[in-house]
Amino acid sequence: MIPLFSSVRRLVTVGAAVVFATLLIGAYVASPQGSPQTGTAGASSGVTQATMRGIFTALTTAYSYSLDMEFFEDRHNRDTVVGSLEALVANTSALEEHGGGLDPSFDYLRRFLAGDADQALKRYTDRQYLGSQFVLNKLMENCATCHSRLPSDQAFETGAKFLKEANVSSMAPVDRVNIEIAARQFDNALSTYEEIFALPNMTEQGLRLIGGFEGYLKIAIGVKNDTTRPTRALEKFLQRDDVSAGLREDVRTWITDLAAFDLKSGAASPLETARRLMGDAAVAKKPAPARPELVRMVAANTLLHRYLQTLSTYDSEASEVYYRLAVTESRVSRSYWIAETDFLLEKAVRSAPKSDYARKAFAVLVDRSASVTPVSAYEDMEVPKVDIEELRRLVEG
Repeated sequence: MIPLFSSVRRLVTVGAAVVFATLLIGAYVASPQGSPQTGTAGASSGVTQATMRGIFTALTTAYSYSLDMEFFEDRHNRDTVVGSLEALVANTSALEEHGGGLDPSFDYLRRFLAGDADQALKRYTDRQYLGSQFVLNKLMENCATCHSRLPSDQAFETGAKFLKEANVSSMAPVDRVNIEIAARQFDNALSTYEEIFALPNMTEQGLRLIGGFEGYLKIAIGVKNDTTRPTRALEKFLQRDDVSAGLREDVRTWITDLAAFDLKSGAASPLETARRLMGDAAVAKKPAPARPELVRMVAANTLLHRYLQTLSTYDSEASEVYYRLAVTESRVSRSYWIAETDFLLEKAVRSAPKSDYARKAFAVLVDRSASVTPVSAYEDMEVPKVDIEELRRLVEG
């Protein structure tokens, strides 16, 4: 039987390590600490781009070292690993300080990147090697989740170089797909997902565990603006003789919805289209995959994220957009580590506290705070806190 997560890890080659070291030096040179601050919007954008590139370089370096625990734990490699983790901490801290101009939906992730990077370094220096590896895995998945939101047609040569030098293609598909997304190699990631769908012993439960369909459709629709390729992939998946009747019915619905959905026309009136696609869907009380409505929820999520880029923080429609994003994220999230629903509901309240959607969002938050107990997969992991009483004063004051 093919395991969900391969236990076979590859040591980064000497050649890849040299590439990483070169890129790491470049990241430090381009980091805010090494660049003059002009205070202009252009400079801020440059700082953010350099910092994001620095984060990618440092994370892929540290992550690659962690793939081989013998290398990761060897005291002779300690300075090398610590150096990559310190670079990750430096760049994520810079993003936390200077990344305010990024996509508003990125705010949640930005809050936790620096803390997670610090935890990875702390656990490593405390010789908690598995704990450090765990946090690096979490960071990689978080990057993959964020990168699967908005369209991208620009080549990211640093990411392509990393995949080649680190020989990522030799990894098991369920191991490499998040790395490909984090490296912004989206065509590779789509191919890997299609490979996963064809694995002889990949079960429906396994696909649900890794968020296979959710991840695939978010990239195909949200990043690549493509409904044709996923239609072909899903039709091929239906040729398997082990697809349950329930899943078979869901997949047929997804194929029908893909044929009916036109991203170009939807983008002309994104909020209205999202309303139509979502119907009367509400925030899921607990993480639950959107089954027959998956394509509609992914499409609505895509349009809402794009529309959010055009709004100011306190735009009259921002509260509704954040609320609807909370609904879709609660149903299509592919990550165990990014629980954005409460954050988006809080943003819905704060953006227009007296609006109908703020009141709806607040009611959901009150209900969730009474019924949902945050569960962390590893001790000491931080979970977001929502100040219900402060939000109550905003709504009722």
